[in-house]
Amino acid sequence: MGNAINVATPFIAADYGVPPDNITWVINAFMITSAAFLIPATALANFKGYLAIYRAGSILAAITSIIIPLAPNFFTLILLRSFQGIAFALPFCTGMALIVDRTAKEQRASALAFVVSSVYAGISIAPLLSGVISDTVGWEQIFVLGALGQTIGYVLALKVPADKPIAHGFPLVRMILCFTAMTISLVTVSSLNINHYAIIFICISIALIFLYLLAEQKANRPVLPLANVLKNTDFSLALAISMLNFIATFAIAMLLSLHLQIVCGYNATFTGLILMSQPVMMLIGSSLSASLTRRFGVHILTVCGMILVTAGFVGFTFLKVSTPLYMITVLLFITGFGTGIFSPPNTNIVMSSVPRTQYALASSLQSLVRTAGMAISMAVMTLILNAMISSDTQIHTYIEELSQGIALMFKVSALMCFITTLLNLYASITALKRERN
Repeated sequence: MGNAINVATPFIAADYGVPPDNITWVINAFMITSAAFLIPATALANFKGYLAIYRAGSILAAITSIIIPLAPNFFTLILLRSFQGIAFALPFCTGMALIVDRTAKEQRASALAFVVSSVYAGISIAPLLSGVISDTVGWEQIFVLGALGQTIGYVLALKVPADKPIAHGFPLVRMILCFTAMTISLVTVSSLNINHYAIIFICISIALIFLYLLAEQKANRPVLPLANVLKNTDFSLALAISMLNFIATFAIAMLLSLHLQIVCGYNATFTGLILMSQPVMMLIGSSLSASLTRRFGVHILTVCGMILVTAGFVGFTFLKVSTPLYMITVLLFITGFGTGIFSPPNTNIVMSSVPRTQYALASSLQSLVRTAGMAISMAVMTLILNAMISSDTQIHTYIEELSQGIALMFKVSALMCFITTLLNLYASITALKRERN
């Protein structure tokens, strides 16, 4: 659904009378609440069982998807997207945990590659399907189609045997504190350009996060055992690399959607067709990742993937109105294949670094760092576009300013990709040395 909405954002902006540089809140609202609710969702999964929470999240996500197109104004739309983020946090934190919990260790690479390939298969058709739907029957039907998919997920989950809960209670106060702290911090980061009291809210969020971590440290059964997480270097480095990867790369679909539709003037269907090239290569890369992992190992594969992603984003730093479409497509091929061979082994490192009792936590933390990375990426993009654009959308200089803002964001993304590659290289060398010893 995320890729589909990226293509539809110009239509949503037009319907609600919102400037394209502010329409990012349609994405931000979802990312913020889903990231903020992942740790509470983990506590719920431990208390009620992975499968029960997955089912609940699927049906709640379907309900919100049906309601969202009925939003009478932009504020209500953002509010409903926030509720949808909370609903999606439930399957986000349990989906991977269910897969790993039911798969033998020697089959884990193949299972994770299959899961990631399935995700990328959906992402592959999303831009084109979204473009066709937006151009013909309206962007609202994207959410209706999403509700159908979430309902199917719920029905399929009914056939899976239930698992036993691993906790005997739900720490309500701690989870409220966690959700509040994360929400305030992410909203503040996403609104730095318009929030005159940002410093105050940042201080409040830091204080709340400190109180939450202190409460977790004193708890008999902490949901987030931070000391154990930090001691597990493979786990913590893989999470950090995953987060940096999403900070660097997540905005690409939105940036190219704005470039192709607003700067270049292509329709949504054609834009979706171009954007489709990246997830298709993600699908191919992730499908090959299991066999490549068996041959080269997870660490070498993640480094190679990030090198390709970095090369692609360096190419996008030269993006302008006259950039030929074949060049954009080639760069999407490179970044897509790089992401495809990076993601499954990175997930394998994370999930293989913890015992069974922490599968939900590991899955949640991975979803948390990815979603936080997405939110930060969108926040940075919003800041850059708002800083670069001073003209009204009806003035001819608006297109030029938007194009300059997009180019600057790609430069920032390329720098972040380079930093991520260096950290990935360090983590891989460290892990390989330890394995040899």
